[in-house]
Parts: sequence; structure tokens; C-alpha cells
Amino acid sequence: MDKRRLPKPSHAPDLSTEQKILAAARQEFSERGMDGARMQAIANRAGVNKALLHYYFRSKAVQR
Repeated sequence: MDKRRLPKPSHAPDLSTEQKILAAARQEFSERGMDGARMQAIANRAGVNKALLHYYFRSKAVQR
């Protein structure tokens, strides 16, 4: 039996995806405001699906 181990998966977020989402959100909020911005529109601008957007950000209210 081979004793080599597989590398552990990284649980660190893909910063490039997160940065794309944040840039898209800034654009969407600046154009439409907090009430007019839609999660689907942000996902479309970032080039990700809505499920991935929700993985990084649960709602429009970002607490950092």
C-alpha cells in the first residue's frame, strides 16, 4: 500500500473571486443604490453564479 498522503484541501477563499465580487458590488451599488442593487446583477457582473456569490456574502449587508 502506498503511504503517500494527499495534500489537505485549502480552506482559504479564492481572493481573486472575492475581489471580482466586491468590484462588481461597488459598481452595482453606485449605480442603483442599496435598495436597487440585486444579488443576481452583482453575480452577473462578477462572472459567477448566484450560489457562489452567496458562499462569499450571505446578504447585501457586508460586515467586515
